[in-house]
Amino acid sequence: MIDFERLGRDAAERLGSGPDEARLAAQRRRFAVSLAAPARPRRLMFALAGFATACVLVAVVYWARLPEEPVAAYTVAAKPMPVGAPLQAPADGVVPLQFADGSRVELRHGAQARVRRVADGQVDVALESGTLEAYVNHAAHQRWRFAAAAYSVEVTGTVLTVTWESGELDVAVETGAVLVTGPGLGDGRVVRGGERFSTREEEEEGASPPHDDAAPAKLAPPRPAKRGPPPRAPDAPQWQTLARQGRYAEALNEARTEGLPAILARGSAAELALLADTARYARAAKEARHALETLNERFPKSRQARLVPYLQGRIAADVDADPREAARLFALYVSREPRGVLVEEARARCMEAWQHAGDTSRASAAARDYLEHHPGGAYAELARSLAR
Repeated sequence: MIDFERLGRDAAERLGSGPDEARLAAQRRRFAVSLAAPARPRRLMFALAGFATACVLVAVVYWARLPEEPVAAYTVAAKPMPVGAPLQAPADGVVPLQFADGSRVELRHGAQARVRRVADGQVDVALESGTLEAYVNHAAHQRWRFAAAAYSVEVTGTVLTVTWESGELDVAVETGAVLVTGPGLGDGRVVRGGERFSTREEEEEGASPPHDDAAPAKLAPPRPAKRGPPPRAPDAPQWQTLARQGRYAEALNEARTEGLPAILARGSAAELALLADTARYARAAKEARHALETLNERFPKSRQARLVPYLQGRIAADVDADPREAARLFALYVSREPRGVLVEEARARCMEAWQHAGDTSRASAAARDYLEHHPGGAYAELARSLAR
């Protein structure tokens, strides 16, 4: 059976753009003269056959150059979804993403993510917050990458869980192996089946903290991760346990029962950041802001405090539905942390906020700023559409 698509593309490559207009006009004149002049039947038949062949080739080239129809990169509940679409799981449920190669990604309990790319043997998924579980088909020979701000988890074929909350990354691998790279990790950390990796533990053990201005450590080769499940203190407060399970409304109610003033007064920077996230996901803006303000006051130099303007922007955008205030806060984060781990997301959310506010001039300016700093970023397509 003839492969017309391949034939067309081969013809397009060989012919290029075809003869120029002057040459085409001369060919038409010669053909017209040949029709008008008396000729033997066989010469006329050959001329007609040659013209018909040229027409077919031109049609094939034109068809081969037509833009291909966009195809669904993956499905959610059997519904085709485009690359770049924002995805969010319900607070008490799961959103399953099914890919053509048989791989599956599940967003859990309020997690937010975007599929950045599904092309040329590469799949990129950006986890913006929360937890996802992935079942990557090893036999499909695709390269998979899960990104969480400036961190990257490279996968060949495995079952793993990735959590990104309050500027902290946690990776647990059930089978297979992954390579985690990012700020302060040098050549990366290898995480194999039965092992886990946590940026919090890296910092506690004295490794380079994942601050944006930390010089990359020169480590070779990549260091293995620890074995075993994530350690959880047996006496961890119930609200923290519920929050880590994605049960945010229950977790906030439990924190209220335990006493918010005591938590705010005695909690660590990580616990205050977790409390702020819990309140935000439970749509309790006042308590979320209070937790962030306390975090800023008690731990002003902590890694979590650096994220406060960005997280305040998320409250303004997601809970208060105030896009102008959200844009201001995202821009504030960028100005304070120009090399911060969330700077690309902040720029992207800033232009989205101005778009939602209906301010096309500022949305366009924010989009141009994004493209200047992140020309190949996950939101470049949106930025190009707004920058016009």
